[in-house]
Amino acid sequence: MGRILVATLIGFFAFGFASTAEASAKTKIIDSYCSPSGDYCQGVIRKNGRIKLVMDQFPLRGKFQLCVKPPRQSQSCNKFRWRKKKGSLYRRGVDLASNYPSRQKGLYKVSWRSSGSKIGKTLRFRKR
Repeated sequence: MGRILVATLIGFFAFGFASTAEASAKTKIIDSYCSPSGDYCQGVIRKNGRIKLVMDQFPLRGKFQLCVKPPRQSQSCNKFRWRKKKGSLYRRGVDLASNYPSRQKGLYKVSWRSSGSKIGKTLRFRKR
């Protein structure tokens, strides 16, 4: 199952959720991480000028917490629900500006949590 997710996510990130080559050209991976088992992949992407925080995974259900730490500010965490995709794949993409409205320039840190435990690695991106 893990190999299927890794293959799906390579396409997912490489083509930026896009169905056409033109749309994928407007998507850039800023930072990403996939677990060694291939059970989940996380990413920070820029799509059509907007920053999206995305994660695809197999093992988790229900709600998760997504935390963003803007530069020189406190960390802000919001809860979201996974959305079922094909088969046993669950995906969630979160628009940064809509859910974390900080306009600060500098280094941001993003982390995911489920049932009180951190998932994967802290991803980073710089807003200019």
